[in-house]
Amino acid sequence: MNIIRQFLKLESAGGILLLITVITALLVSNTSLSIVYKNFFTTPFLIRFGAVSIEKDFLFWINQGLMTLFFLLIGLELKREFVEGELSDVKKIILPLGAALGGMIIPAMLYCFVNWHSPASLKGWPVPVATDIAFALGALSCFGKRVPYTLKLFLLMLAIFDDVGGIIIIAFFPGSGIHTSIAGVLLALIVPLPLAKKLETVLHPWVALLIVPLFAFANSGISFAGMSANVLLSVTTLGIIAGLFLGKQVGIMSFVWLMIKCNIAKLPTKTDWRAFYGVSILCGIGFTMSLFLGTLIFGGNADELAQVRLGVLMGSFLSVTMGMLVLRTVLKKS
Repeated sequence: MNIIRQFLKLESAGGILLLITVITALLVSNTSLSIVYKNFFTTPFLIRFGAVSIEKDFLFWINQGLMTLFFLLIGLELKREFVEGELSDVKKIILPLGAALGGMIIPAMLYCFVNWHSPASLKGWPVPVATDIAFALGALSCFGKRVPYTLKLFLLMLAIFDDVGGIIIIAFFPGSGIHTSIAGVLLALIVPLPLAKKLETVLHPWVALLIVPLFAFANSGISFAGMSANVLLSVTTLGIIAGLFLGKQVGIMSFVWLMIKCNIAKLPTKTDWRAFYGVSILCGIGFTMSLFLGTLIFGGNADELAQVRLGVLMGSFLSVTMGMLVLRTVLKKS
């Protein structure tokens, strides 16, 4: 239990740092420093192993190199939780598993509905299925001890199942061999459990406080100069916004309501439907995994990638704003 509490604290701190990083990237991208920002991440960087050499820009090494450690950490967390943690108890995982399924299926369907007549952007359906655990827990931590621990734990397990869904999507989507993210997860699964625990302890601060913020800084910089209404009103942007902000909360609430009605699961203890609804809105903060999936899917199309970034930012912004307003009202009365 102490491990989980430490995990929650570190992810909350990482979420606050992530917010600062995103704001900084947006400010830099819309000032005279934008040229420096762009040139830095497009600068070639050579790595040589004996006779083998790879020369790619910094953005590539961040997205494809450092993010492997992010997925390695996810794999280590999954292994620990399934072997001896909260996910080893079937009764405890039914509610977050069902909520995660609803929070992935409905956003994907909503995105497809918006993009149905646009085959080129239809392939972006995985983008709004993810929940950013650091951002969501960071927002939740603003309410301190007013948030029941059981509700934080529910959010943690839901986000873990979301990550599993994202990893499965990555595994089957490109069809171009083993992606570096999958390599990170597979490596975690073959590491012995005692070593996995030590590696997770060492790796977690680096991922939460450096790698993920660096990824966010590199991928969230959007210049609004000369941005037309076509970008904001594109089906890709609108589909992501609808999926994250509306699809997440509708999917989670409807699936959970159905499970409780059928006596399959119960709400977390010391919480009620109002607080639960606030957390379900926060799950619409897709960010890290959403941007990663968007980069993987539309990486070769600058216009689509810009729409993905804008959609993720706006959908996440609406989710965190509305979620915190609901929780502020509900938890104040509790």
